[in-house]
Amino acid sequence: MAAQRDHLTRAGLKLLKKLVFDESTLEPENRRRDERHAVVGEVVVVQLSKAGEPTGKTKVFIRDLSKSGCGLWSRTSFDPGSVVILQFGATPEQPPSNRKAIVAHCRGHEGSGFAVGCRFINESAEAA
Repeated sequence: MAAQRDHLTRAGLKLLKKLVFDESTLEPENRRRDERHAVVGEVVVVQLSKAGEPTGKTKVFIRDLSKSGCGLWSRTSFDPGSVVILQFGATPEQPPSNRKAIVAHCRGHEGSGFAVGCRFINESAEAA
């Protein structure tokens, strides 16, 4: 009985991941063009108001990273189009860093979690 329950749990998680992580359902402008690298870790997301002031912080799991953005797994949802600051902790290879990003999409359900796609904002291009 326990083996059958474990099998059903794994099948349910596999289906949930497919539904939440499958990017084929995203509009082309919300898909990343750069190669992704799987990453396991935590980052802090600082939500910003429209005026650019911090309104809250949330710890999330990072699941992949590319030159232009990252994929996150969060217990809370984020509004697509909102601007956030991602705070990356130090690693043996790199010091801590912050990256400003826009939330491209947020899919999932309360209680089961949300897959969040963020597109990094190139601040030097923004200033030009």
